[in-house]
Amino acid sequence: MPLFDLFVPYPLRRSILKSLSAYDVAKLEIVLGRFLDLEEREHYLNPLRDLVWDADEVKALEAYGLRLLLIGNDVLALQQRLQHPQQYIRKHGHSRKLQIYLIGHCPVISRTTEIRDRLINATLFGAPSAYSVFEDTIQIRQMKAKVTYDGLSADSIFLLSFGASTQATKRQGFWRHALDVPDLTVDLKLYVPSFDDRQWGEVQFPYRETFHLSKCVLRKAWLLSYLSDILCMCLDIHALSVACLTSSGVQAVKLHRRLWLQRQIRIQHI
Repeated sequence: MPLFDLFVPYPLRRSILKSLSAYDVAKLEIVLGRFLDLEEREHYLNPLRDLVWDADEVKALEAYGLRLLLIGNDVLALQQRLQHPQQYIRKHGHSRKLQIYLIGHCPVISRTTEIRDRLINATLFGAPSAYSVFEDTIQIRQMKAKVTYDGLSADSIFLLSFGASTQATKRQGFWRHALDVPDLTVDLKLYVPSFDDRQWGEVQFPYRETFHLSKCVLRKAWLLSYLSDILCMCLDIHALSVACLTSSGVQAVKLHRRLWLQRQIRIQHI
């Protein structure tokens, strides 16, 4: 019987594991041996728990159409370090930060107003901005009207702001640092869209953001990677890894078209 089982009653054990990020649990397994059972491994070693505080709420909202997309060359490392933590730490160290970009969206058309409001109030920033919720509600209503009267596809998506204030920008979205992330070794940025972004289903990706993405933990010569990424963006070549982040883990997305288009990422067909 593992030492962890001898000294920690199950309710306390569950409370301890719940308070740790997935990466911290993976490191704890190195110290104490493989003490997690299969069910616990599936639950506690989920990359979602390294990025989002309330994984249970994300799981509930997935049933209503919430989708989270991860962009960046560190997406692979996010999963690798949970599956093979000892090998990852030996190669990259304990504190090397992962550069992860996150985009959230949901359907424009929801079954009920209550579901729509719950999706719009979803937040990864703590308490949502009242102004953001107000603006998002107006804009999703406008897009729903376009579906009904103006020929917009019923399958159109609505880019979420996760409760971040959108007051600073009207026509151009921006990337915002998430200051409070469950795992401190993740440098997480979330996209706050403009109404134009939402109408076109696109995300703006300035060249300067490639500096952060190119410093991928799995890359050695990041400066050369940075120049390579810039060149790929200029030539409109697919240069980034994309994956869906779900309550079941990270699922790679196979792109059937080029990802870049004039420093923009089209989300509608990913």
